[in-house]
Amino acid sequence: YCPVAVVFHHEGGSSQHIRDRVVLEGYRGSLLLARKHHGRLGYALTRAALRLAVKAKLAGLRLRQRSRPDDGALAGRILCLEAVREVLRAGLPDPAPVGVAAAPES
Repeated sequence: YCPVAVVFHHEGGSSQHIRDRVVLEGYRGSLLLARKHHGRLGYALTRAALRLAVKAKLAGLRLRQRSRPDDGALAGRILCLEAVREVLRAGLPDPAPVGVAAAPES
């Protein structure tokens, strides 16, 4: 125990290089949780709410991009959210019935 010790936490420091994947999996995880614990209606409502939130975020980022067209980080965030939007648009595949192996994805 050292009462004078100071710790600095650099948020996201270890996942900075995979940020887009972390964001995408966060949204996907929200869908999985809703499907598992809240049924079809809860899943549909969660998916609709997330789609609306991503649409609003994209609109705000695109407005900001107009004043900063050369900002590569901003362009990267937009690309990431466009990928999230596509995942939310498609939704999750139906789960395999219990005892049946899921078909391999191609």
